[in-house]
Amino acid sequence: MFYARFLDLQLTCGKWCFEVTTALERQRLIDHFNGLESKNVQGSYLASLIDCKSVARRRSRQQENVAELHDYSYNYKFSIVRGEVAVPIQECIKAFLAVFGITESTVRRIRTLLTKEGVPPTDQRGKHSNRLRAFTEEQVQRIIDHIRSFRGRQSHYALNDTRRLFLPEEFNLAKMYNMYCEQFAPHPCSQESYR
Repeated sequence: MFYARFLDLQLTCGKWCFEVTTALERQRLIDHFNGLESKNVQGSYLASLIDCKSVARRRSRQQENVAELHDYSYNYKFSIVRGEVAVPIQECIKAFLAVFGITESTVRRIRTLLTKEGVPPTDQRGKHSNRLRAFTEEQVQRIIDHIRSFRGRQSHYALNDTRRLFLPEEFNLAKMYNMYCEQFAPHPCSQESYR
């Protein structure tokens, strides 16, 4: 997939940015990037490769009230080791996206945080508190206790002693779930959660 994306972006880049690096050098970069331990570290790494500069001079071809003027310009760079020397290479955004296999929205988010706050983004997935139906530890323990209240027995087919217990054949998940709903009506949960 990375190679197909790379070829697609290579055809759209008119600056011949892809000829500056070899395929092996690009592969080393993507391997290093993918080997980073977390999304936060990857974001910090990408942020270190983007230079933000305030726009010093505006020369719009349109009138100022119609033109979409930018406040910052961005340069994308990375270092390639050739021989024993690190060579800095500046690329266009399309080459930058293709080399690291990322989307433009990822780079846009990093640029926005760099220009507004001066720091790279941190991963906020799962850090919010708007999970209205999230289980508390108490609810989870209630379900576990209900399941353990059924008397299990060892299989008489097992050749070795196992710790697995089996419910009698008259029970199934739907019946156990209905019994839970009757016993704990004020604390409902879905059958999938009970499973």
